[in-house]
Amino acid sequence: MIEKNQQNKKCPFCAEDILSDAVKCKHCGEWLNKQTVDSSTEQKKQEKQEQFSKVVPTGKFIFLSVITFGIYELVWFYRNWKLLKEEKKLNISPFWRAWFAPLWAGSIARYIQEFLKEKNISCGYSPTMIGISYFVISILWKLPDPYWLISFFSFIPMLPLVNAMNTYWQKEEKNLPMKKFTWWQIILIILAIILLILTIIGTFMPE
Repeated sequence: MIEKNQQNKKCPFCAEDILSDAVKCKHCGEWLNKQTVDSSTEQKKQEKQEQFSKVVPTGKFIFLSVITFGIYELVWFYRNWKLLKEEKKLNISPFWRAWFAPLWAGSIARYIQEFLKEKNISCGYSPTMIGISYFVISILWKLPDPYWLISFFSFIPMLPLVNAMNTYWQKEEKNLPMKKFTWWQIILIILAIILLILTIIGTFMPE
């Protein structure tokens, strides 16, 4: 019998009186924290499943950069400016730095080099050369047909940065799976490829 000077509570499984600090019901034998444990375990499993590697394979980066007409490059700039802002406590706007990427390419190259040096990751590229190269190639879209297509190669100066950050993420996030494309992303990719093909055909076809 439960002592009267101790607080009681109802067992959520059998509704019998049990001690308030009991972890297992003496009547039905159920563990009282089972639901909490199960819920916590399930939550951890979901969190683990939702974690994906931030590594961007070189081939994927080039592919997405080309079919999106360089928009994916701006996304990459934004994500990494945001990371640098958080890690180095920079007073900047990642959005605008990404939006005007040709003007800030050399700057982010320098910040990434300094950031990775603190993580004992060497970067042999020249931030100045990356900044100049990316700016020059990016503004070539103003050239007449078909020479403006050279601007599609703006991803080339970025490859040292992409590879450097991939090295960092491979070191920080070991054994995390790569995130696969969702069905709607695949649809957008197909539409982007079609648009790219039509654009190229339209560029070379005589008026």
